[in-house]
Amino acid sequence: MLYKTKRTIESKDRDLIEQFIQTQPWIENLFYVVEEFKGILAQKNVAGLNAWMEKANQLKITEIQSFIRGIERDRQAVDLAIGTDYSNGLAEGLINKVKVEKRIMYGRGSTELLRQKLLIKYIM
Repeated sequence: MLYKTKRTIESKDRDLIEQFIQTQPWIENLFYVVEEFKGILAQKNVAGLNAWMEKANQLKITEIQSFIRGIERDRQAVDLAIGTDYSNGLAEGLINKVKVEKRIMYGRGSTELLRQKLLIKYIM
């Protein structure tokens, strides 16, 4: 629910969130931090990531701090993922289809039969 904007949440859920925010004020800060991160991704704003990480780290939420450590561990890949339009979605989709076919055929035929089936289905 945090990843949705407050405008897109249904009114009954919005009321529940507002009540929760009144008892736990830090939740509102968490909503703002998540919104800012979505904005960084949408605008491909690699430069704004450092400021966001500092602001999010100040919330002292263990899960957010763990997320930030993950970003720092592989910063170059994160910067490239945010800043470029490239995606490996097509390759991942094909790999997933191949794995499903492999599971379906498990114990029913040889690897050569699986190979022929995949070539006919996805290549030709």
